[in-house]
Amino acid sequence: MSHSVKSIRKSHRPSSHPIGGHKRSSSNRLAEAMVLALFGGVALCVLCLGLFAMLFTTTSLPLNLVRPFACTAAAVGSIVSGFLLAKKVGRQYLLCGLGCGVFYAVCQTVAAFVCNGTVFRQGSDLMLPLALVLGSLFGSMLAAVRAVR
Repeated sequence: MSHSVKSIRKSHRPSSHPIGGHKRSSSNRLAEAMVLALFGGVALCVLCLGLFAMLFTTTSLPLNLVRPFACTAAAVGSIVSGFLLAKKVGRQYLLCGLGCGVFYAVCQTVAAFVCNGTVFRQGSDLMLPLALVLGSLFGSMLAAVRAVR
């Protein structure tokens, strides 16, 4: 009888695992990493866009620089997203960055198609998707280099 009491007590020990004693699945961790990367990158992009808008309103910069500055803000946000996703996932760093950049490039391309009815009107329209993909790859490369150290 004492043996059965001990086995019951062992099974009701509190566990160190989160959420009811169960390990989080890898898909939950991946979803968390993707949400963190998305919000981190978008937040920094919005912050850069706000700073650039203040710069344009307080200085006499030519307005033809608005598009390159906006592209730069998007690339900076993409760098942070690629870095956060690769760091949080912890493996296959460049693949994480490529996936993140392609996701952003597809979103931007779909948004351009919805707004304009066409995706690329001129050659310079390819700059933003390219900056998004390369930015995310650069961010994931930084995470990989940091992980090696």
